[in-house]
Amino acid sequence: MYFSMETGYYKNYYDYSNYKMPVNGFLPTFKLIAKSANPMLLKTDFVKQGDRCSVFFTASHSMIKSIRCDFRITNVVTNNMNQNRNEHFIKYIMTGELYVPDLRNENIRYNFNGSSRDAMMDAAKRLRLSYFFCDPEDTDDVMVWCNCKTPELFIKDLTTHAWKNPEAFFESWIDPRYGLSFQNINKLLGESGLDEPFDFTFWINTFINNRGVDSKADESDKEKVNNKP
Repeated sequence: MYFSMETGYYKNYYDYSNYKMPVNGFLPTFKLIAKSANPMLLKTDFVKQGDRCSVFFTASHSMIKSIRCDFRITNVVTNNMNQNRNEHFIKYIMTGELYVPDLRNENIRYNFNGSSRDAMMDAAKRLRLSYFFCDPEDTDDVMVWCNCKTPELFIKDLTTHAWKNPEAFFESWIDPRYGLSFQNINKLLGESGLDEPFDFTFWINTFINNRGVDSKADESDKEKVNNKP
């Protein structure tokens, strides 16, 4: 009946009140609503917390790559069923988050000597994730970083304590393509210095350029289809 996937930090209250999911957005989340007349999903083949949900998004054209990822189901609810109600279909509502092996493994403990950027890169390597960092300059915080809990808490701790200069502030998250992003948000917003207004020209130019590229690719795909014998 319904499927959606969310990733990122920015949500409005309407989405939050419907999804009832964490606002921080560190891991991508999903919501699935399904109906079935088979009562076995409530008996022998029932879906439970901890099960996996495999998701595949096919590409609309050559500019976009397909997405294949696994989610760990964190919550499953059904509509109210009792002997006095004879309903043909049973509704299942499932929610979950992206499954990253060892992300919450408390047995992975180690020390890393270097900057927070390099420590984040090392954490991504240990979790077998790709790594994204938008700032060409390294952070200015070389020290010994200790992972004493789990890799997830270690990554969040790195993000909170990362330091480059008074103008820089950082955020981190994992995207649906299994990439760990450690971003200097000040750099992404195009700001320079403290208390400066946002440079919306940076965003507008990006949107216009991407729209032009997508439009050309879409027209190229249509021409290929129309020119097929």
